[in-house]
Amino acid sequence: MNNETAKVILSAYRHDGADAQDPLFTDALQQARLDPELGKWFEEQRAFDHRIFQAVQRIEAPTSLKEVLTAAGQGLKARPRPRSPVPWLALAAVLVVGGLLLVGPLGVNRSRNDSLAVFQTDALAMLSGQPGPKLDLVTPSLPATQAYIAGKKGPLAPALPATLKEMNTAGCLVTEWHHYRISVTCFLMPDGQLVHLVVLPRDALAGASLPGSFQTADGWRMAYRERGGMVMFWATRAPMNEFRTLLQS
Repeated sequence: MNNETAKVILSAYRHDGADAQDPLFTDALQQARLDPELGKWFEEQRAFDHRIFQAVQRIEAPTSLKEVLTAAGQGLKARPRPRSPVPWLALAAVLVVGGLLLVGPLGVNRSRNDSLAVFQTDALAMLSGQPGPKLDLVTPSLPATQAYIAGKKGPLAPALPATLKEMNTAGCLVTEWHHYRISVTCFLMPDGQLVHLVVLPRDALAGASLPGSFQTADGWRMAYRERGGMVMFWATRAPMNEFRTLLQS
């Protein structure tokens, strides 16, 4: 495991150490203990997450909102909360520090005429988190990511290039854009580079013409594919020749 892979996994680690016994993090934690540079990054990451936790704790909802939520919750039985590799505090950090990245840029109503440009801008903003986007599920297993996305009723890619089917993943997430459910699967190249696949219904980009060739912008290499009523948006910072080879396999 290299440091970039370890960072992707450790970015989901809770600041209070609650994940210390989770086998999902075992190898990455060992890497952080052995590598001083990664260890320093990990401590800074946890310190940052702790500051976010304290900031979120100080936020108070308006009294009227508290009353509404209290009234709505009366008579409901407490349900067990599902265990997620990405704690809700990590999501809170994204919302507070990233300027409502998922709820803001991915949820603003725009005209159909510029839907493709808006989507690409929003998607790249989401993918630009360091060392990668905040994932719902961290796993090297492609079948596990696709099962998770299906379970969350997210859109799945109708087809994948042969090389990517054999490649490990970093994980996946499911969110919404303009009221359409979208999914993100992050593939992990042997050198630690990530190749991101965003899948969304074609209806979400109705009226927009998809680029037929590879594109570059702000250090990203991108490509669009359409099949089975779905749009597949590919993005990576890997060299263009490697990217072309992957998608044409």
